[in-house]
Amino acid sequence: FVLQFLLYTSEKSHAACYTENKDKSKRKNRRHSIAEYLDIVDENGIPTGETVERETAHVKRRAAEGNAAVRAAFPVRLYPAGKERFIEMQMRKWACGLLCLLLAALFLLPASAAAGPTVATTLPDAPEWENAIVQRGSRRTFDVWARNAAGDKITATVKLNDKKVEPTWDDKEKASYTLVFTQPGQNIVTVSASSDGGKKKTLTYYVDYRPAAEGEVIGAAVWSIEVFTIGCGYLIEPVELPIYEGETAADQLLRLLSLNGLVGYYGGAPAAGEGFYLAYIADGNASAAKYNGYTRSAAPASPRTLGLDPAIPPLLIPHLEQTMTFFDIDDYEKNWAGYLGEFVFSNGSGWMYAVNNVFPNVGFADCFLADGDVVRVQFTLGYGADIGGFGAVGTDIPDVETQPSAGYFAVSDKDALTVALCRALHSGLTEKPNVRAALDGALEVMAALDASQRETDAAAEALLYALAHPSDDPVS
Repeated sequence: FVLQFLLYTSEKSHAACYTENKDKSKRKNRRHSIAEYLDIVDENGIPTGETVERETAHVKRRAAEGNAAVRAAFPVRLYPAGKERFIEMQMRKWACGLLCLLLAALFLLPASAAAGPTVATTLPDAPEWENAIVQRGSRRTFDVWARNAAGDKITATVKLNDKKVEPTWDDKEKASYTLVFTQPGQNIVTVSASSDGGKKKTLTYYVDYRPAAEGEVIGAAVWSIEVFTIGCGYLIEPVELPIYEGETAADQLLRLLSLNGLVGYYGGAPAAGEGFYLAYIADGNASAAKYNGYTRSAAPASPRTLGLDPAIPPLLIPHLEQTMTFFDIDDYEKNWAGYLGEFVFSNGSGWMYAVNNVFPNVGFADCFLADGDVVRVQFTLGYGADIGGFGAVGTDIPDVETQPSAGYFAVSDKDALTVALCRALHSGLTEKPNVRAALDGALEVMAALDASQRETDAAAEALLYALAHPSDDPVS
C-alpha cells in the first residue's frame, strides 16, 4: 500500500505540473487573442514591427542568461515553469524510487525476525497464582518446543523454583522434561529460550502442589487402545482409569491390559527410567514368558483373545506400498495370530501413544500423567504417518529416504470425541435411540483415519447433546 501511495503521489505531482503549465499556456493564448487590440499583432495576426523587436530582444536576453538550451529542449507548452520546476519534479521522482527500494528490502525481511524466539509447552496456561495448576502427583511430564525466528529448533532452559531441570529426552523436534515436586504449595516453573541477537522469550507457570501419599488416587485419565489402521476399531474402548501416586504411564498401561483380559510383551521395565517399550499386545492366555525376546506382563484374571479380523482400509494401502520396504496385507493371519505389534504387516508397524494429542518422544515409563489427561494407544503401520505421529518415534526412522516428509494425510484431534465416547459407553444410555444413533456416528468418524476436524467436532457435539437429552423416540 505504501509503495502504491508513493507512486500515485509522484504521478499526481507530474500531472499537476503538466496541468499548471497547460493552464499557463492557455492563459497566454487568451492574451494573444486580444493582442491585436493592443497593437501586438496587426489585423492579419502578424506581429507588428515593435513586437518583433521586443521579442527578439527578449530571446537574446534569455540566451545570455544561459536558458536558450533549456527552452529548446523543453518547449514552453510542456514546461513553462522553467528548469527549476522540472529539476524539482525529477528529484522527487528519484527520491520516491529510492524510498520504494528501501521499503521493498524491508518487507523482504522475515517478519518473525523482529519477534525473536518462540516457546510452546504442553503445560496448561497458569501465568498467575490465581489460576495456578493444581498438582497432586509428585511428578509431571511435559514437552517443550523452542524455535528461533527462522524456525530452527533451539535449546530451552527449564527451571523449577530457580533450579534447572535437565531434559529427559531431546530430539530434533522437541524436548521432554519431568518436574519433580518436593515443596508443598506454590511452585514456579519457567521455560525460556534466547536467539536472534540476544532476544529472549520466557513462559511462567504457577503450580499449587498438594502432596499425596504413595498409592493414593491423584486423578483419572481416559485411556483407549485403537486398531483403526487395520480396520478393527477399538481393542479396548475408551475408559477412565485412576492414576495412583508413584506409578508411571507404563504401570497404568499394564494394569489396563490386565483388567481387559490381555497381556503385553515389553522391553525394559515399567519403573521410571527403565526404558519401557511395548512390543506386542497378545491374547490373554499367551503362556510364553518371552516372545521374540520380550517379557510378558502378569496374566489377567479373566483372559480373552484379541479377536482380530484385519481389513486394512483402502486409504492406507497405496501409501504403505509406496513407503514400506515390506508390506503384506495377510501377514497377521499367516505369521502373528494372537500377537499384534512390531513388524506385523509392515516394517513400520508397532505401538505408539499420544497424550492430549501429542506424541511424546519418551517411553511409557518416563511419562507421568495428570488428572484429565487423554491417552490414546494406537497401532501404526507406517512409523506414525497413518495416525498423525510421524517423526515422534524418539529415534531415527529406518529407510527415511522412502518416507513422507509428514503424515500420509491430515489427521484431526480426536481427544474430545474420545472423551465423549467414554461418557457414552459408560452412561447406561446406549439403548436410547438418539444416543445409539449419535454413538454409531461418532464411531464412524473415529474409524475414518482422515476425518476432518469439523466432522470430528460435530460428532462429539452430537453425542454429548444426545447424552444430555436421551429420548425413547425413534430416530428418523
